[in-house]
Amino acid sequence: MKLMLMRLAAVGVALTVGCSSPAGQGTPPGAVRGELVTYVLDRDDGTSERQHFLRVGASGEERRLLFERAVDLQPGVTLDVWGTARAGAFEVSRIVACRSWMLTRSTI
Repeated sequence: MKLMLMRLAAVGVALTVGCSSPAGQGTPPGAVRGELVTYVLDRDDGTSERQHFLRVGASGEERRLLFERAVDLQPGVTLDVWGTARAGAFEVSRIVACRSWMLTRSTI
């Protein structure tokens, strides 16, 4: 539990400091910027799953985001995302919110 809180604190610092430049400035090197979209899949067996996507560009293309740990994210926030593209998805290594809070809690 203590380790999880330390990780959350580190992420919180990155989120409050990141994307503090005025709107209209470019995306940081190596990042993809877009709006977070979340879908909840309800299955017939009673289980559900949250899937997070990054809506990018004028076309509104959505790229699925894969995280190492389950996280709850606030839909609609603009994010800068770093990671690796794999099999139609994006394995996230770092995220920075560009406006408003986006991390509400993390479950390990």
